[in-house]
Amino acid sequence: MRTRGLLGWLGLWALILAPAGGRAGQLWIHFIDVGHGDAIWIQAPAEEGADRWLNILIDGGRYAGDCSRLVTYLEAHQLRRGSLIDYMIITHPHTDHYGGLSEVLDAYEVRNIIDSGCPGTKRFKDFLKKVRAEKVQGDKANFVQLRSRPDLKLEWGAVEARILHRDRADLKGMGGDNSRTNNASTVIRLAYGRFSFLLMGDAEGKEREAKADEPRYVERELLDKLGAAALRSTVLKAGHHGSE
Repeated sequence: MRTRGLLGWLGLWALILAPAGGRAGQLWIHFIDVGHGDAIWIQAPAEEGADRWLNILIDGGRYAGDCSRLVTYLEAHQLRRGSLIDYMIITHPHTDHYGGLSEVLDAYEVRNIIDSGCPGTKRFKDFLKKVRAEKVQGDKANFVQLRSRPDLKLEWGAVEARILHRDRADLKGMGGDNSRTNNASTVIRLAYGRFSFLLMGDAEGKEREAKADEPRYVERELLDKLGAAALRSTVLKAGHHGSE
């Protein structure tokens, strides 16, 4: 496999991984500048060499409506309103990760919606009411909360996708208040050919004042459970925007 990379500022970082020749079989990952928060759009080949792609969104930034950059970006890159989004993942219930997804539900049909299951604010509960009402061609969307479906497997075509960390109601030692919610983040590792991506959501690895070489929280759990070799990846989406 050869790679062809495009890394630039046009409101995004986009990374394209492709076999030689043509659009078929390419994996596109867009790290979208949505202002405050995270938004990742993955266009994954439905199968090796296919000319059809799965559309996958992981988080959507804080803003919707007039302040939203997410739907504007999707439309500018040929994902027209009314198109199908195969998967939407809400890593955890902080506004800067789910706020912009409300407009996505208005603009597109979303087939599978995955939430951590971690309780949130009243605003988040209202957002989940909208999630539960989502329909695709008249049928209810598939809504999964990982606390009640710990065995969920991701089927993303030619891309190998694995959930490495998911929240549990009985999970201990993950801090309090905002840290506890950050550490409910769904952590996903993708692999495509020789390339891999570790997407950390807002998962943390230390107290704010602590030394960086003494991992805690989700970092500690991943290292203990999987080991450093299994986590090694070509691209790391740093947890919590690089904080903690």
